[in-house]
Amino acid sequence: MNYILFALFVILQFLDFWTTYNVIKSGKGHEGNPVMAWLFSKIGLIGGFTLVKVLAIVAMWFVKDVLFAISLINIIYVYVVYMNYRILKS
Repeated sequence: MNYILFALFVILQFLDFWTTYNVIKSGKGHEGNPVMAWLFSKIGLIGGFTLVKVLAIVAMWFVKDVLFAISLINIIYVYVVYMNYRILKS
């Protein structure tokens, strides 16, 4: 088990939540994932994010031994958080 990569994954989930929430609330952007946008319309931004992020963290806990998968997902989330941050700073 690679606890460092898992911890990074959890941190990135919180950063994605925070940056996306602030981008949407600021009016500078919108949710680009149609499934997430639909979920937000059904149970709200906070509820949708909480549900998805908890499920993602629990799911990753069970596949944490797959080093390539968690590394790739972390790289993707670093990019997502970076792009959200750029939008917030614009």
